[in-house]
Amino acid sequence: MAGHWIGTYSSVTEIGCKGKYVCLADAFDELLSFAVEIEQLTIALRREILKIEDVAIKVLKPERVNVDMQREFAQEVYIMRKVRHKNVVQFIGACTRPPSLCIVTEFMSGGSVYDFLHKQKGLFKLPALLRVAIDVSKGMAYLHQNNIIHRDLKAANLLMDGNEASNLVVKVADFGVARVKAQSGVMTAETGTYRWMAPEGLRPTIPKNTNPKLAQLLEMCWQQDPAKRPDFFEILEILHQITKEVSSFISNYSL
Repeated sequence: MAGHWIGTYSSVTEIGCKGKYVCLADAFDELLSFAVEIEQLTIALRREILKIEDVAIKVLKPERVNVDMQREFAQEVYIMRKVRHKNVVQFIGACTRPPSLCIVTEFMSGGSVYDFLHKQKGLFKLPALLRVAIDVSKGMAYLHQNNIIHRDLKAANLLMDGNEASNLVVKVADFGVARVKAQSGVMTAETGTYRWMAPEGLRPTIPKNTNPKLAQLLEMCWQQDPAKRPDFFEILEILHQITKEVSSFISNYSL
Protein backbone atom coordinates (compact mmCIF):
# COMPACT_ATOMS: atom_id res chain seq x y z
CA MET A 1 0.00 0.00 0.00
CA ALA A 2 1.59 3.26 -1.13
CA GLY A 3 2.03 6.09 1.33
CA HIS A 4 4.46 8.70 2.60
CA TRP A 5 6.70 7.74 5.52
CA ILE A 6 7.79 10.46 7.95
CA GLY A 7 10.25 9.91 10.79
CA THR A 8 12.27 11.96 13.26
CA TYR A 9 15.56 10.66 11.92
CA SER A 10 18.27 13.24 11.31
CA SER A 11 18.84 12.58 7.64
CA VAL A 12 16.82 11.81 4.53
CA THR A 13 16.63 8.01 4.37
CA GLU A 14 14.42 5.52 2.55
CA ILE A 15 13.27 2.83 4.94
CA GLY A 16 12.06 0.16 2.60
CA CYS A 17 8.35 -0.16 1.91
CA LYS A 18 6.32 0.77 -1.14
CA GLY A 19 5.97 4.52 -1.59
CA LYS A 20 7.96 7.68 -1.01
CA TYR A 21 9.68 8.34 2.30
CA VAL A 22 10.48 11.61 3.99
CA CYS A 23 12.43 11.97 7.23
CA LEU A 24 12.22 15.16 9.29
CA ALA A 25 15.59 16.56 10.34
CA ASP A 26 15.62 18.34 13.68
CA ALA A 27 11.93 19.13 13.27
CA PHE A 28 10.36 18.03 16.53
CA ASP A 29 8.00 21.03 16.59
CA GLU A 30 6.88 20.32 13.04
CA LEU A 31 6.27 16.65 13.81
CA LEU A 32 4.36 17.54 16.96
CA SER A 33 2.25 20.01 14.97
CA PHE A 34 1.59 17.28 12.42
CA ALA A 35 0.56 14.94 15.22
CA VAL A 36 -1.88 17.49 16.65
CA GLU A 37 -3.53 17.85 13.25
CA ILE A 38 -4.27 14.13 13.15
CA GLU A 39 -7.26 13.77 15.45
CA GLN A 40 -6.95 10.13 16.44
CA LEU A 41 -3.21 9.67 16.69
CA THR A 42 -2.66 7.29 19.58
CA ILE A 43 -1.31 8.05 23.03
CA ALA A 44 1.51 5.63 22.22
CA LEU A 45 2.70 7.90 19.41
CA ARG A 46 2.61 11.00 21.62
CA ARG A 47 4.64 9.12 24.22
CA GLU A 48 7.20 8.18 21.55
CA ILE A 49 7.43 11.79 20.35
CA LEU A 50 7.92 13.19 23.83
CA LYS A 51 10.76 10.73 24.39
CA ILE A 52 12.12 11.93 21.03
CA GLU A 53 12.50 8.39 19.72
CA ASP A 54 12.67 7.71 16.01
CA VAL A 55 9.43 6.51 14.47
CA ALA A 56 8.22 5.94 10.93
CA ILE A 57 4.85 7.37 9.93
CA LYS A 58 3.12 6.04 6.83
CA VAL A 59 0.70 8.70 5.61
CA LEU A 60 -1.87 8.13 2.86
CA LYS A 61 -2.43 11.20 0.73
CA PRO A 62 -6.15 12.09 0.99
CA GLU A 63 -6.46 12.79 -2.74
CA ARG A 64 -5.21 9.28 -3.56
CA VAL A 65 -7.35 7.35 -1.07
CA ASN A 66 -10.11 5.22 -2.57
CA VAL A 67 -12.35 2.47 -1.22
CA ASP A 68 -9.86 -0.29 -2.03
CA MET A 69 -7.01 1.58 -0.39
CA GLN A 70 -9.08 2.23 2.74
CA ARG A 71 -9.90 -1.48 2.95
CA GLU A 72 -6.23 -2.37 2.50
CA PHE A 73 -5.27 0.20 5.15
CA ALA A 74 -7.81 -1.19 7.65
CA GLN A 75 -6.52 -4.73 7.02
CA GLU A 76 -2.92 -3.63 7.58
CA VAL A 77 -3.78 -1.93 10.89
CA TYR A 78 -5.85 -4.92 12.02
CA ILE A 79 -2.98 -7.34 11.38
CA MET A 80 -0.19 -5.15 12.74
CA ARG A 81 -2.09 -4.70 16.02
CA LYS A 82 -2.16 -8.47 16.45
CA VAL A 83 1.54 -9.21 15.98
CA ARG A 84 4.51 -8.75 18.27
CA HIS A 85 7.80 -10.43 17.43
CA LYS A 86 11.43 -9.31 17.34
CA ASN A 87 11.57 -10.05 13.60
CA VAL A 88 8.37 -8.23 12.66
CA VAL A 89 8.32 -4.42 12.50
CA GLN A 90 6.65 -3.11 15.65
CA PHE A 91 3.32 -1.31 15.35
CA ILE A 92 3.03 1.80 17.56
CA GLY A 93 -0.23 3.45 16.58
CA ALA A 94 -2.55 4.60 13.81
CA CYS A 95 -5.02 7.27 12.82
CA THR A 96 -8.02 5.59 11.19
CA ARG A 97 -10.43 8.48 10.55
CA PRO A 98 -10.41 9.65 6.90
CA PRO A 99 -8.90 11.70 5.43
CA SER A 100 -6.06 11.58 8.02
CA LEU A 101 -4.98 7.97 7.57
CA CYS A 102 -1.57 6.96 8.89
CA ILE A 103 0.30 4.08 10.49
CA VAL A 104 3.12 4.60 12.99
CA THR A 105 5.83 1.97 13.42
CA GLU A 106 9.32 1.72 14.84
CA PHE A 107 11.99 3.29 12.63
CA MET A 108 14.50 0.87 11.09
CA SER A 109 17.71 2.84 10.64
CA GLY A 110 19.37 0.39 8.25
CA GLY A 111 16.76 0.76 5.52
CA SER A 112 15.56 -2.11 3.38
CA VAL A 113 17.52 -5.13 2.21
CA TYR A 114 16.58 -4.15 -1.35
CA ASP A 115 18.12 -0.69 -1.02
CA PHE A 116 21.25 -2.14 0.58
CA LEU A 117 21.75 -4.58 -2.28
CA HIS A 118 20.64 -2.49 -5.25
CA LYS A 119 21.01 1.20 -4.39
CA GLN A 120 24.01 1.01 -2.07
CA LYS A 121 25.50 -1.90 -4.05
CA GLY A 122 26.07 -3.71 -0.77
CA LEU A 123 26.96 -7.37 -0.42
CA PHE A 124 26.27 -9.80 2.41
CA LYS A 125 29.04 -12.22 3.27
CA LEU A 126 27.71 -15.75 3.79
CA PRO A 127 27.53 -15.62 7.64
CA ALA A 128 25.59 -12.33 7.49
CA LEU A 129 23.40 -13.63 4.67
CA LEU A 130 22.48 -16.62 6.81
CA ARG A 131 21.63 -14.30 9.73
CA VAL A 132 19.33 -12.34 7.42
CA ALA A 133 17.65 -15.55 6.21
CA ILE A 134 17.22 -16.79 9.78
CA ASP A 135 15.68 -13.50 10.95
CA VAL A 136 13.25 -13.47 8.03
CA SER A 137 12.34 -17.12 8.60
CA LYS A 138 11.70 -16.47 12.30
CA GLY A 139 9.39 -13.57 11.49
CA MET A 140 7.54 -15.53 8.81
CA ALA A 141 7.26 -18.65 10.97
CA TYR A 142 5.66 -16.51 13.68
CA LEU A 143 3.18 -15.01 11.20
CA HIS A 144 2.22 -18.38 9.75
CA GLN A 145 1.88 -19.83 13.25
CA ASN A 146 -0.70 -17.11 13.84
CA ASN A 147 -2.48 -17.80 10.51
CA ILE A 148 -1.21 -14.58 8.92
CA ILE A 149 -0.19 -14.84 5.27
CA HIS A 150 2.03 -11.95 4.17
CA ARG A 151 1.69 -12.42 0.38
CA ASP A 152 4.29 -9.80 -0.54
CA LEU A 153 7.54 -11.08 0.94
CA LYS A 154 10.43 -9.40 -0.90
CA ALA A 155 13.67 -7.57 -0.20
CA ALA A 156 11.96 -4.14 -0.18
CA ASN A 157 9.73 -5.32 2.69
CA LEU A 158 12.63 -6.54 4.82
CA LEU A 159 13.96 -3.74 7.01
CA MET A 160 17.29 -3.67 8.84
CA ASP A 161 18.50 -2.31 12.14
CA GLY A 162 22.23 -2.15 12.77
CA ASN A 163 24.72 -3.28 10.14
CA GLU A 164 26.49 -6.39 8.95
CA ALA A 165 29.44 -5.81 11.27
CA SER A 166 27.43 -5.50 14.48
CA ASN A 167 23.98 -6.39 15.79
CA LEU A 168 22.26 -6.80 12.42
CA VAL A 169 18.53 -7.44 12.87
CA VAL A 170 16.11 -7.91 9.98
CA LYS A 171 12.34 -7.53 10.33
CA VAL A 172 9.39 -8.28 8.07
CA ALA A 173 7.33 -5.19 7.18
CA ASP A 174 4.40 -3.95 5.06
CA PHE A 175 1.20 -5.87 5.66
CA GLY A 176 -0.89 -4.00 3.09
CA VAL A 177 -1.87 -7.16 1.19
CA ALA A 178 -1.50 -9.61 4.08
CA ARG A 179 -4.50 -11.70 5.13
CA VAL A 180 -5.59 -13.77 8.10
CA LYS A 181 -6.26 -17.30 6.90
CA ALA A 182 -9.66 -18.69 7.83
CA GLN A 183 -9.95 -22.17 9.32
CA SER A 184 -11.20 -23.34 5.93
CA GLY A 185 -7.92 -22.16 4.40
CA VAL A 186 -9.80 -19.95 1.91
CA MET A 187 -7.94 -16.81 0.81
CA THR A 188 -8.92 -13.95 -1.48
CA ALA A 189 -7.47 -13.86 -5.00
CA GLU A 190 -5.56 -10.60 -4.54
CA THR A 191 -1.79 -11.04 -4.21
CA GLY A 192 1.31 -8.93 -3.81
CA THR A 193 3.92 -7.51 -6.16
CA TYR A 194 4.01 -9.48 -9.42
CA ARG A 195 7.76 -10.09 -9.44
CA TRP A 196 7.64 -11.55 -5.92
CA MET A 197 4.70 -13.95 -6.18
CA ALA A 198 4.67 -17.75 -5.89
CA PRO A 199 8.08 -19.38 -6.56
CA GLU A 200 6.81 -21.55 -9.42
CA GLY A 201 6.19 -18.35 -11.41
CA LEU A 202 9.85 -17.39 -11.75
CA ARG A 203 12.93 -19.55 -11.15
CA PRO A 204 16.09 -17.44 -11.24
CA THR A 205 19.41 -19.12 -11.92
CA ILE A 206 21.31 -20.06 -8.77
CA PRO A 207 24.94 -18.82 -8.97
CA LYS A 208 27.48 -21.65 -9.34
CA ASN A 209 29.47 -20.53 -6.29
CA THR A 210 26.43 -20.78 -3.96
CA ASN A 211 26.88 -22.93 -0.86
CA PRO A 212 25.63 -26.40 -2.01
CA LYS A 213 23.27 -26.89 0.93
CA LEU A 214 21.90 -23.38 0.52
CA ALA A 215 21.34 -24.07 -3.18
CA GLN A 216 19.57 -27.31 -2.24
CA LEU A 217 17.32 -25.40 0.16
CA LEU A 218 16.42 -22.93 -2.60
CA GLU A 219 15.47 -25.78 -4.91
CA MET A 220 13.28 -27.26 -2.16
CA CYS A 221 11.49 -23.94 -1.70
CA TRP A 222 10.87 -23.71 -5.46
CA GLN A 223 9.18 -27.10 -5.77
CA GLN A 224 6.29 -26.98 -8.22
CA ASP A 225 4.08 -28.85 -5.75
CA PRO A 226 3.48 -26.58 -2.70
CA ALA A 227 3.06 -29.67 -0.49
CA LYS A 228 6.70 -30.57 -1.13
CA ARG A 229 8.05 -27.19 -0.03
CA PRO A 230 9.42 -26.86 3.52
CA ASP A 231 7.58 -24.60 5.93
CA PHE A 232 9.47 -21.83 7.72
CA PHE A 233 10.13 -23.95 10.80
CA GLU A 234 11.81 -26.56 8.60
CA ILE A 235 13.70 -23.82 6.77
CA LEU A 236 14.96 -22.52 10.13
CA GLU A 237 16.33 -25.93 11.08
CA ILE A 238 18.20 -26.21 7.78
CA LEU A 239 19.57 -22.66 8.04
CA HIS A 240 20.82 -23.27 11.57
CA GLN A 241 22.58 -26.42 10.41
CA ILE A 242 24.21 -24.61 7.49
CA THR A 243 25.27 -21.82 9.88
CA LYS A 244 26.98 -24.32 12.18
CA GLU A 245 28.85 -25.88 9.27
CA VAL A 246 29.93 -22.51 7.89
CA SER A 247 31.10 -21.34 11.34
CA SER A 248 33.05 -24.56 11.84
CA PHE A 249 34.68 -24.20 8.42
CA ILE A 250 35.66 -20.58 9.10
CA SER A 251 37.11 -21.53 12.52
CA ASN A 252 39.16 -24.38 11.07
CA TYR A 253 40.31 -22.30 8.10
CA SER A 254 41.52 -19.50 10.37
CA LEU A 255 43.69 -21.85 12.48
